[in-house]
Amino acid sequence: MKKYILVLLLGGILITTTGCFNSKTLTCTSSTMDTGFKATTEIAVEFDGDDAKSLTLTSTTEFDSSSKDIMDEYESLLNDTVEEYKNDGYITSLERDGDSIIYYTASKQIEDMSEEERETFGIESSMTTYDTYKNGFEEMGYTCE
Repeated sequence: MKKYILVLLLGGILITTTGCFNSKTLTCTSSTMDTGFKATTEIAVEFDGDDAKSLTLTSTTEFDSSSKDIMDEYESLLNDTVEEYKNDGYITSLERDGDSIIYYTASKQIEDMSEEERETFGIESSMTTYDTYKNGFEEMGYTCE
């Protein structure tokens, strides 16, 4: 019994000191409404300790029934974006739910992003920790948790 408790104690210490519990996610959202549609964007940044590892952008755009032409045009534009992002190493998806909703997702490891890609997502060179990412996205109008 003592060996069992000792193994559990040592295992707990090993897991704690190796950083297995240091991962966290910063999730920031923004919404836009205009005539005929509502768009919600979510940016999730995965951290290992204070190091930002990956970024996932998820966009949900809802169109009203009178905006089918706008939806078709928007979907066509996103198809081009998806192909471009796939060529740049992103994991992407684009789904259409009938005539009212388009879901778009793109994710990539931050260390693999070019400077131009970082700028596209609003990632400045000063954004190096959880708090600086949170402050940076909030300055861009996102609400972060």
